[in-house]
Amino acid sequence: MEAKTNTHRTIKRKFMLHLDKINLPAKASVFFTISNIIAKGSAFLFTPVFTHLLPSEQYGEYSLFSSYLSIALVITGLEIPGGIIMRSFQKEKSLKNTSALCAILLSLLISVPTVLFIYLFGAKSNGLSFSFSYIFLFLSLISLSVINLYISKCRFLYKWIPCFLISFLQSCIAPFLSIIIIAKTSSADLVSIKVGTTSVVLFVTALAILIRFFTDAKRELKERNTNYRTLVSIIKSRTAFLLKMALPMLPYFISVMIISESNKIAVSVFLGKEILAKYSVAYSAGIALSALTGGAISALTPWIM
Repeated sequence: MEAKTNTHRTIKRKFMLHLDKINLPAKASVFFTISNIIAKGSAFLFTPVFTHLLPSEQYGEYSLFSSYLSIALVITGLEIPGGIIMRSFQKEKSLKNTSALCAILLSLLISVPTVLFIYLFGAKSNGLSFSFSYIFLFLSLISLSVINLYISKCRFLYKWIPCFLISFLQSCIAPFLSIIIIAKTSSADLVSIKVGTTSVVLFVTALAILIRFFTDAKRELKERNTNYRTLVSIIKSRTAFLLKMALPMLPYFISVMIISESNKIAVSVFLGKEILAKYSVAYSAGIALSALTGGAISALTPWIM
């Protein structure tokens, strides 16, 4: 009887152990699904407001900005937040924030030539033309790189509250602030207000996160009694690991994003930004429908990679 009880306990323990492993993607999918519903649902709800406030050509300009930003973010982010950074966390749990800082440094180094390339490309075609467009593009680019890494860290640690708050800030607070400012201004360049408000909100959020990353990384290295030579060695090894994981997959992710966003760029070039505005409204409705499936796919990405 005692042997049968012990066998039952062993089987139950193994079952619970496997159940915990299965729950890892399940928990992550909940976080990502909630974030996706907030982001895509709010974008769908705010679309009629902005199409009413912004002239058709300026709404088309805003849509074009979003497309360029999406493509640039894949290039500068190297898809590290999509699962590579979590693999790095698993490899060296005591250097999570140091790994994140190395990824941020990589992103910053790639951001400058990326924005310059988009500027040169845009100058030859129907590119961005509103005030400070490429400055806002750069600010949004570096800010989102930092924010996405932080969300990945929170996801790795299953801290859902920061993920929820940042999604709410990006998707609801920033657009709402831009609506208030647009409604109270007489400026003819409304798209600059819309993009500029969002860029500033993202930049302030990213700056706070970056300070937190830096403080935590400093503590990690202090606990190891790291000298300058060891610090350089750690940065090199962390950066090399991230590049080794990221570069083989980068052509795939860039191709997917270009296929996804190039249709809007093509509409802008050949048909104009007023037609692009109409196309973008339908595009936003279609994207909103993928809120649930997109969350599950994003959750599975780290395990696929």
